[in-house]
Amino acid sequence: MELHEWIEFLSWACIVITLLGYMAGIPTCYDIFTSKSTNAIPFLPFLFGFIANVGCLWYGIRIWDFPTLVCNTTGSALYTVYVAVYLIYTNKKASTFQLSFLTAIGLISFYLYLTQLVVSQADITYQLGLSIATFILIWNVSPILEIREVMHTKSSECLSPTLSLAMLMSSIAWGLYGHAIDDIFIAGPCIPGIFSGFIQLLLWYTYPATKTVKTD
Repeated sequence: MELHEWIEFLSWACIVITLLGYMAGIPTCYDIFTSKSTNAIPFLPFLFGFIANVGCLWYGIRIWDFPTLVCNTTGSALYTVYVAVYLIYTNKKASTFQLSFLTAIGLISFYLYLTQLVVSQADITYQLGLSIATFILIWNVSPILEIREVMHTKSSECLSPTLSLAMLMSSIAWGLYGHAIDDIFIAGPCIPGIFSGFIQLLLWYTYPATKTVKTD
């Protein structure tokens, strides 16, 4: 298989796997909607997912990369819905809204910094790519913060197996694609994403979720 054929195959694989992965959040969002409670579901993965998708969409526009544009346009829309549903039904509205507000201020400030203070277009793309790669890395490893709770309660209720599997598969696909097009900002964060997804699935298998309903 020629390189361009391999890249085309990986690009479509990334699109399919990523879009399916984004939809894996729908059951979690639906559970929040039907139960009228976020239970033990953490907010950070949704928030970081929104940040990563918006940032990657901007990065995809700058490098004009087709799979990045398709996936992150869809992802930005879906994660906007996920965040909105979480904000509506969480009992910790004050802290959750405060975190969301600070995130919005940070995104606006970063946009103004790149567009108003950074002169070189190449520097804008580099700093944007580096920042988004960092966001994705944090997003990928953020569910690992729940390991302590899982180990303490002997229950994986705070983990979503569908999201964990989606993270693992998309990290593999994007890691290969980023390597094929020689983009370290795409490939780099996928390595901890593979590790994080595998650990989450292992915990989910080892400590099945109990039927006890928790309130946040």
